[in-house]
Amino acid sequence: MNITLVRVFHHTPQIVSYSFTPERPIRYIAGQFVEIIIQHNDPDKRGVKRWFTLSSSPTEKYLTITTKLSVISPSSFKKNLMHLNIGDSVECSEAMGDFVLPKSDNIPLIFVAGGIGITPYRSMIKWLVDSGQSRNIQIVYSAHSTAELTFKDLLNQPFIELYPYTEKEKLTAVKIDALCSGIKDKQIYIAGPEPMADALSKGFKDLGSSRHQIVTDYFPGYK
Repeated sequence: MNITLVRVFHHTPQIVSYSFTPERPIRYIAGQFVEIIIQHNDPDKRGVKRWFTLSSSPTEKYLTITTKLSVISPSSFKKNLMHLNIGDSVECSEAMGDFVLPKSDNIPLIFVAGGIGITPYRSMIKWLVDSGQSRNIQIVYSAHSTAELTFKDLLNQPFIELYPYTEKEKLTAVKIDALCSGIKDKQIYIAGPEPMADALSKGFKDLGSSRHQIVTDYFPGYK
C-alpha cells in the first residue's frame, strides 16, 4: 500500500522522525516493523527497500518511523528518504514481527536500547500510556552522547526506571545486570545494532538467562 508523508521532525541533526498517512488503516502491535520501498534511479547495492521498526503507537493517527541519517556517504535509499517532500508517497508493507510486549503484565521487563534501537520501546511505552496501562520496566539506553537520547520526555514515566548509558566503555550484560539489580526472572529485550544485540544476547546467556527470556530486534547497517 502507499503511505503519504505528512511531517518530518528532527530530534537532532541526524535523528529524524518521518510521519505518514496510510491510504487505508493499518493494524499493528506496538513494537512491530514494516518494510518501506522508495523507488529511485540508480539504487546502490542495498537497494530500494528497508525494514523500519515503527516508533509510533497504534493509538496514534500517523504511522511514524525514526531513523539516524548519515551525513557521510549515505545510501541511495537514505538520500531519497532525506529528499522526500510533504505529500510524497512511498510503498509500505503490512506490519509484522514478534518484538512486542508479553501478554502478562506481571513480568518485570528490561529494555536495552542501542542508539536508534529506542524506537520499538517508544512505540510500546506510548501505547501503554495512551491505554492507561503500566508495566515494571527498566530501560538501559546506550547512546554516544546525552544529546542523542531521544524521546526522553515520554520515557519519564512513574513505572519506568531509566538508565542512560553514554560511557565510552562498551555496554555489557554484566554492566546491565549491575545497573538493574539483577536479571533473574526478568524478560530482557534488546534492540540495536546487530553486533551489540548478538554480544549482549550471548552475555545474558552466560549469566544464566534462558533463550526464552531474551527477545531481540536487530538493526542492520548500524555499528
